[in-house]
Parts: sequence; structure tokens; C-alpha cells
Amino acid sequence: IVAGGGPYLGNNLWDATQMTASFAYRALKHQGFTKNDIYYLSADIDLDLDGNTFADDIFNVPTSSTLENALSEASGENVENLVLYLTDHGGITQDGSGSFLLSQSETLTSTDLATMLDSVQPGIPGRITVIIDACQSGSFRDDLQGNDRIIITSSSEEQQAKFLNQGTISFSHFFWSYIFSGASL
Repeated sequence: IVAGGGPYLGNNLWDATQMTASFAYRALKHQGFTKNDIYYLSADIDLDLDGNTFADDIFNVPTSSTLENALSEASGENVENLVLYLTDHGGITQDGSGSFLLSQSETLTSTDLATMLDSVQPGIPGRITVIIDACQSGSFRDDLQGNDRIIITSSSEEQQAKFLNQGTISFSHFFWSYIFSGASL
């Protein structure tokens, strides 16, 4: 789970990003995944999502290297499938690649993410599912396509994503509500 962007001044999506990413975490936990099964990247490293009074639920802050590390660790032993969920600001680079804001100072492109996924794919016997809720997230589809991959985006290449009422009205909230209720990908 990647809660991108961070709480920088002017990031009007941060509350919605944090809410939808934390809801994804809870939905996966409700489906039987353990804390050790979920790598959650967020600038808010003080979150206590499981109520154990320890801030031990966040794997790291979102950067290209921490994402690559999380993907590498997640593709280890006993892994059947990999699900990657990214939420926050998105866009398109000058060369037409998709872009996703990891932090105020770092952007992840669709080609960089494709390279990361290509490197971990051999360690995953099942499929890789990528879910992106960000503006123009459809711009990631072509670069991320591959065998045993499912790419789910909240918008087309031209569309803005919608995060209303602090994220309770968003693609992510509806999507993770179904997963929380027992639906499968």
C-alpha cells in the first residue's frame, strides 16, 4: 500500500489519501492478511492501525527505493500473488508516461514502476495486481501490462480522480468496501 504525496503544505488530498490507504490496510487485515503480509508506505510513520499502542504498522516512507525494497521483500517465500495499491496525485510526464507523486520531492513514473514489477515478477508464481487511484492513472496501463498482471485504474489517461468528503466518496473507498465485505479481486 502506498499513501503517496505526504502532508506537505498545499496537498489537499493528504487526508483522503491517508484515509483510503488505511482503509485498504484494514480491508486486507479483515480478509485474513497479517501485518507481516502488508507493506504500507506512508509519510505518517506514527500510525497505529491495529490498536496495539505501537507505531509499528508502517513499513517506511514512500520513495522509489523503499517501494522497490517492499516489492522485493513481498515477492519472497510463500507468496502466491502480489497486490500493489497506490493512492494520491497522478499525472502524465512530458514523454507521455504516467506519473505518481510518492512525496513532495519524488515522482514515480509508469516506466520505473514497470521495471520494478518486471524484476520481482519471476519470484511470484501467481499474478500481480496493481490498483492506482490518482488523476490520469490510466496512463500507467500500457507500461504495466504483462503476463499474469491485472491493472486497475480509477481514471482514464485524461480524467481527474475524485476524492470527495475526505475520500469516503472515491474509487478507492468503493473498491476497498467490496474487498472488506469479502469480494475477491
